[in-house]
Amino acid sequence: MNARKRAGSRVWLGLVVAAALGATFAPSASAAPLIDPSQKGSLTVVKYEADNADKTAGDGTKQTTLSGTPLKDANFVVSPVATDLAGEAIDLTTPEGWDAAAKLTVANVSGHLGTALPTGTTDDTGTVVFSKLPVGLYYVFEAAPTADAKPLIPGTPFLVTIPMTNPSDTTWMYDIWAYPKNDVLDVQKALSGDPAQMFGDQMTYSISSHVPYDVDGSPIESYVIEDDLDPALAFVSSTDLTLVSKGGTVLETFDPGTDYTLVTAQGTPLPAPTAVTWTLTQPGLDKITKYDPAPGTADPEMRIKTSITVKVTAYGTDGPGPILNSVSLTTKFAASSTPPTTVTSPPVEVDYGRIKLTKVDATATAKTLAGAVFDLYAADPSSSGSTPIAQGLTTGGDGVLTIDGLLYDEYWLVETKAPDHYELEPAPIHLTA
Repeated sequence: MNARKRAGSRVWLGLVVAAALGATFAPSASAAPLIDPSQKGSLTVVKYEADNADKTAGDGTKQTTLSGTPLKDANFVVSPVATDLAGEAIDLTTPEGWDAAAKLTVANVSGHLGTALPTGTTDDTGTVVFSKLPVGLYYVFEAAPTADAKPLIPGTPFLVTIPMTNPSDTTWMYDIWAYPKNDVLDVQKALSGDPAQMFGDQMTYSISSHVPYDVDGSPIESYVIEDDLDPALAFVSSTDLTLVSKGGTVLETFDPGTDYTLVTAQGTPLPAPTAVTWTLTQPGLDKITKYDPAPGTADPEMRIKTSITVKVTAYGTDGPGPILNSVSLTTKFAASSTPPTTVTSPPVEVDYGRIKLTKVDATATAKTLAGAVFDLYAADPSSSGSTPIAQGLTTGGDGVLTIDGLLYDEYWLVETKAPDHYELEPAPIHLTA
């Protein structure tokens, strides 16, 4: 009688290892039939996006009512746990084997793994199946996604046994279903206000980065925002980082030097981007963690926001045309066994060109005229409040006036001084850069 009670207790402990499936499994197995060591099982992993996935707890059975966005191209690696903490083989057909399995955790299992199975990749339904699995304990972790996948934050590794006790009766289940959920990372960059009108002017970009949330409760271990400024852009300043709720409320303001570091580093050889990097320190990470909800509940969808002001100093690396600028976010959960995940924003494009004017004699166009002086306007000079953005622009000895570094836009030149012995232009000259 005592032996039966002791065996039932050991089985209960062993079944707790599959917590990452969405719940802890703790049914009584004292009345279950014996495990068949020759029976083969399977593990079916169904991956959903954490932001809108159904938070219904899993129990190892197939769920038929879950809702959410399935995630394609997530990669999973399943490894059998070969030995227990004492270095002995784990035999789940015995109470002692379940006792040994119960002492293994994600944190201490790494030195006890056998040869991993081939990596499995989720299909359009977010599903991948590992079949013909012998009875045993298995370690499951999510590897980096395939290159064309959404920028997924790999989920927390977990341990699972085959078989498990069926929660509806006392039989053993050899085909196990797991429903881990991923957060999809994103970072955004946009112009805040008008772009710089010409070289020497400043403009501001807004940066907004997603704060990922692990449904299994693992805190963020690292969080780095990096803006590799085009060589044509010079860093001027940035605002303090803020933590903002889904509804736009500022939850926290991060203190520079305490909650994060800000580093600007000029790349080499020149011309090369200037890397502007914001790295959260542990006090900054702690400010995020205190807003995490309970494991298994909805993603709070918080964001970190800042802005960066730059000066346009030159054309982009390819000369007149676009200056492209993106920002990246790299982050990692503490429990993740994969490298940090990086996502990059779509580039923000601002285009700059030049205006070239040649002043000639109206009756002898081969004759160029030096010394014509112009003011440049970015709005029709006849409109109310219009003022020049550049003055005293003068044609050279060849009669040519070249104005570099102008935002692609409409412009007007007003002649303020004509060449000697010539009349002023009677109307503004309308041009497009």
